[in-house]
Amino acid sequence: MNLAAQFTFRVLGPLEVRNHAHPVEVGSGKLRQLLALLLIEPNRPRRRDLLVDQLWSGAPPASAVATLQSYIYRLRGLLTSDGRSPVESLAGGYQLVVPAHSFDLAHFEELVRTGRKARESGATERAADTLRQALDVWAGEAFAGVDLEVVQSHAAGLQSRRLQIVEECVTAELVLGRQSDVIPELENLTGEHPLRESLWALLLQALARNGRAAEALRRYRDLERVLDDELGVRPGPLVSGVRDRIVEGAPASGDLRERLRYHRCTRPHERR
Repeated sequence: MNLAAQFTFRVLGPLEVRNHAHPVEVGSGKLRQLLALLLIEPNRPRRRDLLVDQLWSGAPPASAVATLQSYIYRLRGLLTSDGRSPVESLAGGYQLVVPAHSFDLAHFEELVRTGRKARESGATERAADTLRQALDVWAGEAFAGVDLEVVQSHAAGLQSRRLQIVEECVTAELVLGRQSDVIPELENLTGEHPLRESLWALLLQALARNGRAAEALRRYRDLERVLDDELGVRPGPLVSGVRDRIVEGAPASGDLRERLRYHRCTRPHERR
């Protein structure tokens, strides 16, 4: 039996391990936290001293190394088939071997790459559909239920990555005229991330393209109040420019196609 095809790992939502279709019960304490630490960087050696420091948040007990070894032994026991386990011991540390097809994060990233290639080639519909498939891989907050600072910090980066892909996907969907489909999603997202002006810009464009310009302007005023209350600032040029064009009655399609080119020509770190 191919061990690589047997165990699957999910981190884009509650941390889960499955042996074929059967869930593997890892528990809710340090053993689950250790698994999460190994899944932050699968297929890469993790130093024993670093794992100890992270697992006990910088204040390990004297028995930490021995305790870590016992956790590794228990984890290997849970993830063993035909005498083999993806939990490997190396000089000074450990690693978790996770083939890409067995890891939801790797599947997400592959779909993102495929969707972006489609967008770059001008295949907007294929890009939108593939990016939507990537977002559908998610089942909730990344690493949900793992209460460990370093894991939650990594999860926050993944959540930011997801929002970036949401914006790219919705932009393509709006170009395709799917505004009715994305408005509820954008309403929820602006509620969850009220200071992220790029989401508001997309919401305003979606409402305007759906024949709801007056509502779009009301939502702009909502944003003004939020930014004033929270930061004491006014909306930036991205969203205020969308508002101005709505007031002028200008079509939004040009904005959206420009944004598609923007996503196409810039790298993620240039859009932060």
